[in-house]
Amino acid sequence: MSPTRPLFVLTLILGACTGSINQGKDLYGADDDSASDTGATGDSGGGDDDSGADDSTTDDSTVIDDSGGTDDSADTEDSEVEGWPGSCGNYWDPVDIKGWSRSYDIVYNGQTGTEFQTGEGEIAASGLYRFTTDMVLADGSGWAGYQDVGCDVGGQEGLFVDYWEVAYLGAGGSATGTFAGTHSVQRMYLPDEAFIGGVGSWSYDYTLTITMKGDPASGGTDIPFEMNSKGTYVELNEVTVDLGGELVPGYRLTNTYTITYAGFLGTGAFVREGYIDQVYVAGIGLVTESHTATFDNGNTYDLSKTLTSYTGLSRVEP
Repeated sequence: MSPTRPLFVLTLILGACTGSINQGKDLYGADDDSASDTGATGDSGGGDDDSGADDSTTDDSTVIDDSGGTDDSADTEDSEVEGWPGSCGNYWDPVDIKGWSRSYDIVYNGQTGTEFQTGEGEIAASGLYRFTTDMVLADGSGWAGYQDVGCDVGGQEGLFVDYWEVAYLGAGGSATGTFAGTHSVQRMYLPDEAFIGGVGSWSYDYTLTITMKGDPASGGTDIPFEMNSKGTYVELNEVTVDLGGELVPGYRLTNTYTITYAGFLGTGAFVREGYIDQVYVAGIGLVTESHTATFDNGNTYDLSKTLTSYTGLSRVEP
C-alpha cells in the first residue's frame, strides 16, 4: 500500500470522532476515492464538545418503539436507582450491564441505515466495559466493531472513552480496512450520575492515535497516525422524551470539537471541526444524536441517529 493510500483512508475514517463509537462514539467510511467523500469514524461521539448553541438545533422530543423483543413492562418499568445492577453505577449509559441491545435508525449524508449495539459487560476484570456496534447503510457500506469504556478514571467520577476498534465496509460491502483509536488521556463523555446537570461544562485536549491495522495473514504492519483532539462538553437544559408512549426526563449534552492532523511528510494534513448534540435517558442510554462536521477543504459530514427499540434495559428515575 502506498503512503498516500492510508492517509486518504484516514480522512474517510475521521467521522464521528467522539464517541461514540458512540457513544459514541459513530464510525463509517466509504472507500470510493471521491474527493468529496469524508466518511466517518468514532473518536468524538460517545464523548464529543463546547456548545452555547441554539437549543433549536435539535428536537427535544423523541418517539421510541420499545417493542424490541422483550416484555414492554420490563423495558419501561421504572427501577429504583439504589437497585442498579451494574458495576460502575452510571445508569445514564448502562455500559456496565451485560446482555442489553439497542437499535437505531441512521441518516448519514442523506442515506438511511440502521445501527445495532450490544452490551458485553466488563472485559476480564479489567475495569473496562465493552459494547459492540454494527451499522449498515442502504448501499451496503458501514462498520462492525466495539468500544471500551472506563469508569471513574484517575480519581474522577464518570464514564471515559478508552479504546475503539472498527472494521469498515465500502459500498456493496467491500472491505475498507480496520482502524483502532487510543487516547493519550482518556476522555470523559459523561459525568457520574450524582453530578449530571450540575457540572455545566468540561474540556479535553489530548493526542488521538488512529492506527490502520495491518493484515497479519499477508504480513501487513500497523500504521499509526497521531493528531490533536480538543473540545468542550456543555450540559444543556433537561428535555422530555417520549419513550414508548411515556414522557420521561432526558439529559441533553453537546460536544464542540476540533481535530488537527499535521500530515505525514507534508501529506494529508487536515483540520476537522464538529458539533455533536446528544440526549440520554436514565437506565436506557443514548436515545438521539445529531453530529455535523466540516473539514478545512470544505468537505462536510452529517449523521443523525434515533433509538427505535431496546432489550435488557429498564428506565430508572434519575
